[in-house]
Amino acid sequence: MFNIEKRKYIWIDFCNKNNLNFISREDFLRIEENIINPLILPSPFLSEKTFEIIKNRVKGEIYTEVLNLFFFIKVKTEYISPKFYVYELDIKSDSIKIEEFDLENHKKESFIEKAFTPKGVEEFLKFKNLKLKEVWGDYPSGKIKDETRFLLLRIDKK
Repeated sequence: MFNIEKRKYIWIDFCNKNNLNFISREDFLRIEENIINPLILPSPFLSEKTFEIIKNRVKGEIYTEVLNLFFFIKVKTEYISPKFYVYELDIKSDSIKIEEFDLENHKKESFIEKAFTPKGVEEFLKFKNLKLKEVWGDYPSGKIKDETRFLLLRIDKK
């Protein structure tokens, strides 16, 4: 589960230093006014409607976080349990479908996660007429590793 207060605490100094406006995704979608240089959490990349709202109401750059696909797969494969995972990448919806087989209890569960690689998110944004300017690890200027849970994106409208 995404903890917005915890993530906000991590980014508040960065927002203050760079004149960014922190806003939750729910507030961003609810209010109908323009916003300058927002840091939107969690990621607003939900639907075509969301992209239209971003293009029409955001002035300046957009900052947001996305789940690092490498982290997600690494955590699931290193977790020692009697479970087996099958991953299916869906390029059209920019998500990964996971089927989890519990070998002890003979149960199957399926769920979908939005997760990206740094190159994948760049291509995804190009397709949506947005330009990826920078990508960091879990904190500003942080290096991206397999253990990096979130990627912070700095995005510009084309």
